[in-house]
Amino acid sequence: PGGVAVSKSNGKRYYVKRYENQEQVRNEKVANAFYQAAGVRVPEVTYVVENGQIVGVASVMIDGLTEGGNPRGVGAGFIMDSWLANWDVVGMAGDNLLTDSDGNAVRIDQGGALTTRAQGEPKGSRFGNEVTETTRLREKNEVFSRVSPADMRNGLDSLESISESDIARIVRENSTGDTEADNQLIKTLIARRSDLLSKRAELVDQSEVEFSEDTEALEADAELAAINVDGREFVRLGDEDVSDQERQLAERVRAKTGKTVKFVRQISGPTTNG
Repeated sequence: PGGVAVSKSNGKRYYVKRYENQEQVRNEKVANAFYQAAGVRVPEVTYVVENGQIVGVASVMIDGLTEGGNPRGVGAGFIMDSWLANWDVVGMAGDNLLTDSDGNAVRIDQGGALTTRAQGEPKGSRFGNEVTETTRLREKNEVFSRVSPADMRNGLDSLESISESDIARIVRENSTGDTEADNQLIKTLIARRSDLLSKRAELVDQSEVEFSEDTEALEADAELAAINVDGREFVRLGDEDVSDQERQLAERVRAKTGKTVKFVRQISGPTTNG
């Protein structure tokens, strides 16, 4: 459960969350610290302590955040999302990945990162040495469908800048006192970092192909929009709808002019002859 509290010492508003699972408390604080180390926008987070016990986290509330839109910086944090296994980075209703007043993405809730799920259950072996989230997160969240090659390269550079000693330091600085669990987390994060960095070429190449396909699709939509005027509507023909004679014609045009011929069919609106 969570709620809003105002600090008497600094007047700031905090969103306070209490967890029954101390490991999840640590995970949220540690994940936030790693995002900050990589330059990914997140709120400032502190531990909530009662009677000498850490019972939750308090996040500084950022004014002007809104849901929806297409904020900048979503793709820039994708590698960190994957490394940290932040399964709930977007949220069930898109309410964990928000947009600030300048149009930038802010990841406000890291409760589903690292070894625990958002509701506190352990991920077990699914949080292992191999990072599968570069595929999983894009399959589950449309917002990551247009992570660009530059996003991948920059994200991997940011991850590489966080050294193995940085990993150990950040985990220990944000420990809740379970040294054994901290050491296992450090070991796993170092292995996951190595796994991602070893796949640099593969990840960048894959994103280039997907980004290129998305760009081509947008260009195709724009081309159709340009001719769908005056009440006329055209659709592009698939390869199976194009005759051998038309394919030969298209190949002759391409060989002579270097241009690609795309066939369309009018499905509605007035027609003209000639």
